[in-house]
Amino acid sequence: MARTHELLAEHIAEEERAVFPIVARYVSASDWDRVEKAARTGGKMRFEAPRMLRHAEPSELAKMKKEAGPIIGALLALLVRGHDKREAIIAGPAR
Repeated sequence: MARTHELLAEHIAEEERAVFPIVARYVSASDWDRVEKAARTGGKMRFEAPRMLRHAEPSELAKMKKEAGPIIGALLALLVRGHDKREAIIAGPAR
């Protein structure tokens, strides 16, 4: 289970490095906003928020926090804590 978790994390990171530059070049801002909105409606906040926190560029993270408002800090802390506990069950403690 731990190895599968590790491989999946590596795969997602590689995919994002390959895909996001293409998206930035060929997809309009309004189209990308529509994609992000659709992704948010289908996602689970307790999984997506901690993942975004860990993998977002600093400028992206600052924008998200600004748009989300002041309560987001406390919410993210709770979500990250739960996410880390679930990941530790699957993959073992963080290294």
